[in-house]
Amino acid sequence: MKSQVQKKHYNFARYGYLGRFASYHYQLREVFAQDPKTVLEVGVGDKVFGNYIRDNTDIEYTSLDVAEDLGPDIIGSVDNIPCEDSSYDVVSCFQVLEHMPYDKVPKALQEMLRVARKAVVLSVPHFGPRTQLFIKLPFLPELKMATKIPWPRKHEFNG
Repeated sequence: MKSQVQKKHYNFARYGYLGRFASYHYQLREVFAQDPKTVLEVGVGDKVFGNYIRDNTDIEYTSLDVAEDLGPDIIGSVDNIPCEDSSYDVVSCFQVLEHMPYDKVPKALQEMLRVARKAVVLSVPHFGPRTQLFIKLPFLPELKMATKIPWPRKHEFNG
């Protein structure tokens, strides 16, 4: 199968910004909330999620990706997962679906539901500029606010 994203895409200077690591925290938190014994991660990305689970928990972790060069446990596509029904407590899929043509997304969702026993945990990026405000005045609590500005540009799938 053809890789969607090359390894060089995960360059730390460009890809490893603070917001990305905050996203990993929320992804892990949502998966742990399901109290899984087994997890299938669809799309290994830079392996931060999978490495955390493998190195710090007793959860049985398995990865699936179309990109053989990323070293997944299973080589395959999310729209045709080569696993039995209800194989994993939780199926996670973070920042993957936006790399697929829209007409394949419903099948991908059906496949993840098919192999999940408890839950499917998804994350997709929000396209648009981010605005942050941080104020710290002496003797007052910190005030933090972040939001995404709606972006009128239409997304075009480019593979």
